[in-house]
Amino acid sequence: MPKRRPSNPCSASDSTRPVYTTVALCPASGTGPFKSGDEAAHAALCTANPASIRDNREYGGLIFRGSDGNYYYTGPLKGSDQGVNPSNAVPPPGATVLGDYHTHGDYSTADPATGAAVRTSDPTRDDFNSDNFSATDKSGIAHDGAGNADYRGISERRAATSVSTIPQKALTQHSRMEGRTSMGQIEQIKVLDSIEGRSIVEIRAALQHLGHDRDVRTYAVRVLQNGNTVVIFTPEDDETREIAVRDGLVLSTLEARDFNAHFKLAGALHSGSLAAILVAVPVLEQRKMKLADYRITLLRNRDSYVITFTDKDSQSGGRGNPGRRLGLEVEVGTADLHVINSHFIR
Repeated sequence: MPKRRPSNPCSASDSTRPVYTTVALCPASGTGPFKSGDEAAHAALCTANPASIRDNREYGGLIFRGSDGNYYYTGPLKGSDQGVNPSNAVPPPGATVLGDYHTHGDYSTADPATGAAVRTSDPTRDDFNSDNFSATDKSGIAHDGAGNADYRGISERRAATSVSTIPQKALTQHSRMEGRTSMGQIEQIKVLDSIEGRSIVEIRAALQHLGHDRDVRTYAVRVLQNGNTVVIFTPEDDETREIAVRDGLVLSTLEARDFNAHFKLAGALHSGSLAAILVAVPVLEQRKMKLADYRITLLRNRDSYVITFTDKDSQSGGRGNPGRRLGLEVEVGTADLHVINSHFIR
């Protein structure tokens, strides 16, 4: 079944959501000049998206205003099957960057052996939520647009349902490109915490030695190392009642303070973050992905938490999945910490 079209996406009440508009025939003016940033964005995606679907690779670039006052785009720069860094398509000197664009390739599943995106061209067989911004997309756009209220992140939806009437066969053959382009401000997302997966491994081991009468999952937590590992849990309302665990032994508050002075900080989480992350970890493990291989980031959407697992050896920046290992995104409800959905990252 085709995906449902968003309800009235251009309404004033949804001003923080992407706005979907129709792109028809590609303009003949190449990368510019254009009369507006919107025109440049439409043209960029009109060029990039058919190639992205054809190659099942992400493409990206920047939208900018030139020193002549006209609008242009850089790229499209070819990325991997799961990510691209639009900023690597550098604009000319004197340009004012207004935003970035990127594509998501074709609908795909993940190869269980290699992690590569395997084309299905079928929205019902898509492991990557390819029609929507990932949390890493949103946080990357927010980072790159910091201090610029007009910055836009732009992406193309590879959806069978379109505001145009062009048949699905024509979309698949890319004879025309009439898809929906998200042009508005993305939904606000905030990074709350980040920690290495190997620190969560140590925290889970420490939790096995604590009584169930204390909800330490709501505590702030620090992982300290100095040859050995010490995990310290701190209640939000009383820092004098710290609980330390070392080598399976639960230690006193005084001993915990001594470790703070002599051990190196390996990881830390604010109060409440651990509980949300621990709900998402089993989803990762069910997919046979190793927790210690990942960097974990906790983000907050309007009504949910999003926990991302990205390759610990990857460089930050760009859009989609920044590493060689598969990335995973898990959405968790804020009220009862239940898993809402999960998908690989693009």
